[in-house]
Amino acid sequence: EDYIDFAVEYLQNVADKLKPDLIVLFPTGDASEQPAVRGMAELATRVKGVRLELPPSSVLTGAMVKGAAKGALVATLYSLRAEKKLSEALGKRLGGNQYSMPSLPPWKVKKNFEILNVSGSGKLGVADLSAGVKDLGIELRPEEVKGLLKRMKKFSGGSDGAISREIQLDLTDFSNWCKHVYKDAFVQLVLSSVEFKAALDDDRYDRTVVKIGASDCRSCRKFERSFEELAKKFTTIRFVTLSLDQNDSTSRLGGILQIKGTPTFLMYRGRREVHRILGGNVIKLQSALEELEKEVSFEDVDEESNLEAIV
Repeated sequence: EDYIDFAVEYLQNVADKLKPDLIVLFPTGDASEQPAVRGMAELATRVKGVRLELPPSSVLTGAMVKGAAKGALVATLYSLRAEKKLSEALGKRLGGNQYSMPSLPPWKVKKNFEILNVSGSGKLGVADLSAGVKDLGIELRPEEVKGLLKRMKKFSGGSDGAISREIQLDLTDFSNWCKHVYKDAFVQLVLSSVEFKAALDDDRYDRTVVKIGASDCRSCRKFERSFEELAKKFTTIRFVTLSLDQNDSTSRLGGILQIKGTPTFLMYRGRREVHRILGGNVIKLQSALEELEKEVSFEDVDEESNLEAIV
């Protein structure tokens, strides 16, 4: 269901912006393996304002699709969602969100690897990862497990497993993946308006700062490290980041929040927005966070955010 939702959001965005008469679907790579995509009837009924067609299988066989990386975007989002579920579950075992990877004892990384490596073989493959995530209470479909394993492997510094039929991780691979995932452990990534609301409703924090960015925003990328460092300093404040062009849900969220440019930093007490800053000025942001932490009253925002419009 997650996969088909991602596909619908992407195709609807194409239809709305480019207004084509026809979209021809060429599933490639991971996408061609998803059972949901083989039933194109659902896509055709949910994407409005355009006709969708899937060529006969004889045409698809051996076809070279220029720009197939666009289709791979959906598979990437699919893997990101699975990675997020696993990293959050393991994060709780590693001591919650408020820790940094350099201070994480190696024995904790090893313990979590052993939890996932159900067979005890020292190699984490599809079967082990499937059983391991299930033991953690995470429900992933087989295609999600395969995509997640491939994504984890690419952070090993070696092969991403594309040549091998069976991708396997050893403890070193797993440790490198942990370093990638938990280097931003102080900052929560949200991928939808639902996750955005959930972050504000988390009763572990009564103050939140949200960095609104975009993939083509150079200032946003340059500010990432500063945002992480501030998150380590202001531990009583939840730090959240989202990209407006991540998907259709985050794009709509930008309109609801009336974002005029990026990066924009929104500050909340509970679900009430109390302050916002446009632009990547670290000194200005740090000063505002100090005020937020001390419960100093802000004067520039006195209206409650229209969170009820977020769906």
